[in-house]
Amino acid sequence: MSFIISQVFGTVAACIIVSSFQFKDVRRLLIMQTVSSVLFALQFVFLGAYAGCVCNVIGALLRIAVYFRDKNGALPGEKRGTAPLASVWFWGFCLAFAVVGAITYDGIVSLIPPVAMIIFTYAIWNADAVFIRKMNFFICSPMWLTYNICSLAVAGILTEVFNMLSVAVSWYRFFAGKNRKKAE
Repeated sequence: MSFIISQVFGTVAACIIVSSFQFKDVRRLLIMQTVSSVLFALQFVFLGAYAGCVCNVIGALLRIAVYFRDKNGALPGEKRGTAPLASVWFWGFCLAFAVVGAITYDGIVSLIPPVAMIIFTYAIWNADAVFIRKMNFFICSPMWLTYNICSLAVAGILTEVFNMLSVAVSWYRFFAGKNRKKAE
């Protein structure tokens, strides 16, 4: 029964995160993704995949922090234009994910979510859409896909496949179309 409940939470989370991409407003997108992270956390609780659960909770907090950045991308106590490696907030989130990895360690697979989220934190802190897409496509999504497969998180598997396809389509729309026009 807990497997079915986990898949219900995962399916609702997947629907929310997929619909979040339809918002132009970054703040609304972050709210939707925060809700999705909480639901994915519940999915992992019912699957007994605690590294994924706690990383999604911290990931929700990360999105909330990014939501409250000012128009210059700074959080309270940061100077304008603070680089990720100079941000106390950045290091706080990375430390939190590393602690999750240590506390929930249950073999190499349990280290995938914390490592993926540290990389995601670096990507999102840069606030460069192209860089975020690259990091998600080549590193974060494949890592989460692997973890979801190992955890039997069906909705998570489908979400990561969708995320990777979405990034590929965006690259085609934004870059291949431009290169094709230049060649003509």
